Amino acid sequence: MKKLGFSLSPGMLLGRPESILGAAVHARFGNTRELLKELKARGVSSIEIRNLPQSAREDLGARLVETVWQAGLEVSVHGGADTEGEGGSREFSEVYPPVKELIKYSAAHQKDIIMVIHAYTGDQDKVEELKERSVSLLRSWASLAESGEVPLRFALELTRRRVGKGDPAAGVEDLLGMVREVNSPYVGITWDMGHYYANVLKAGSSLQNPVGLVLPARGFLEHTVHTHIHGIGAKGTHGPLGPRESLPLEEYVEALREVEYQGIYNLELDFRRFPDDEDPVEHIFGALARLDQSLAGC
Repeated sequence: MKKLGFSLSPGMLLGRPESILGAAVHARFGNTRELLKELKARGVSSIEIRNLPQSAREDLGARLVETVWQAGLEVSVHGGADTEGEGGSREFSEVYPPVKELIKYSAAHQKDIIMVIHAYTGDQDKVEELKERSVSLLRSWASLAESGEVPLRFALELTRRRVGKGDPAAGVEDLLGMVREVNSPYVGITWDMGHYYANVLKAGSSLQNPVGLVLPARGFLEHTVHTHIHGIGAKGTHGPLGPRESLPLEEYVEALREVEYQGIYNLELDFRRFPDDEDPVEHIFGALARLDQSLAGC
């Protein structure tokens, strides 16, 4: 069964868009309630709160979750570890206050919760240390979720390779290795298709070259529990799903279908990466239509 998701920032959900094009999207619908209503009408069943870090206030997290639930939609979270230590906490909601309400009342609204997490990043010569810290964090959080019987799954995100930046999650095999090292049913992978495709293109291939359609290892696909979907355009990643060369979406969806993926197909678009002289709402609708078409039969 297909499940469409859509990422929205806290600012968009609270009626305070962070960009000119985001404001144009919000103005088109008049308020957040109507925006969420339209997304739901076009097949979206889940909203990913984009950028809700560990240090965010508990009341902010509660407002965002309530806004989405009131629209009859489920919630996933794009989180971030920015607070060191657990302080002897026995519950995950103590470690991560902004998701306290989500965890407390989730049973009445959804079956489980996905939290997208990035690995620690830093200097290029410290990748091994960053990997060890990331694995340790995920083990600790998974243990808290398991002991509290919280229906929470952490999804470590595949990221884009950047020159001079140490990131243990910027490669398929490295990311898969970390998830296997954690070895917990509470930890899986977020396949960011746009990041993956950007890495493939950077390696020197294209859609005109069959290498451009190379797929991740089957083990990576089997550990995937969430997705981020966006196109590559003139402004980089997180752009609209335009022509097919923006992302070989159909092939990626088929790869997930072959391993019986049951998670969310989540569009992660950044309105700042949209063309300045085109209607951003039409790009949103176009992306949803292409994704829905690619999922026919799922």
